[in-house]
Amino acid sequence: MPSPLEPRGFLLLAVAALALGGCRGSEPGVATAPPAKEVAPPDPPPPPKPTGWIQVCGTLDADKPDYTFNGAKIEEFEIDPRESVSHLPGPFTMALLDAAGRTLSKEEFGPMWGHAASVGPDGTMDCHPVQVPFSCMNLPFVPGAETIEVRRGGAVLERYTRSRNAPQIRITAPAAGDRLPKRGGLKIAWEAGDADGDALLHTIYYRAGEVDGGLGPWSAVIGDFRDTSMELDVSLFPRGPAPELMVLTTDGFNTARATLPLSPP
Repeated sequence: MPSPLEPRGFLLLAVAALALGGCRGSEPGVATAPPAKEVAPPDPPPPPKPTGWIQVCGTLDADKPDYTFNGAKIEEFEIDPRESVSHLPGPFTMALLDAAGRTLSKEEFGPMWGHAASVGPDGTMDCHPVQVPFSCMNLPFVPGAETIEVRRGGAVLERYTRSRNAPQIRITAPAAGDRLPKRGGLKIAWEAGDADGDALLHTIYYRAGEVDGGLGPWSAVIGDFRDTSMELDVSLFPRGPAPELMVLTTDGFNTARATLPLSPP
């Protein structure tokens, strides 16, 4: 006679086998993993926000069929980047790029032309178009910018790349706090250099001080010259409670500035 435990032992083994079989896949002896969930790639980081403007000025050569960009003065201004700047539309694009060549900001523009009159040998007046600088555009400046390109369609007409070092500038005369003369001239002088040996251009700005409870805007007095001193006609300066001069120096991309507070007349 079989032992009463034998059927029970067989039953326990069968239940165990069924339970184990329920955890296996259709192929005996191979475990089935749950289906992998697809993970969406992370969103790319947002592009850097503009922190000001780069002002770009230049001329377009009328003697060449496609026009060529033959010069630029690039200045970084700490002003509201939301301000709009008007310029003529056209087939050209000014683009600000990072080190990888990605476009950070861009603006389209067209050439500006003027007319000049001259008297010919026979005494007749001749009016002809002349090349003039296109309107200085304020291109939104984005941190990480390394290159500015001027394009027509897919063709790059000119490229300016930021050098490693920014210029250095120090105003040497007059002294801070000196009184602004009521009339006549005021000589301003400064020292400027660039570790990369880049040629430098300078622009002098002036503001009269507080206007309507805030500092008034800077106004350009004279610009785009290489000398490091200039005699200024103070009769052209508006009067204010806190006159101030600024010399802005650029190497073609990087910009440095030095300010000089003066006392009112």
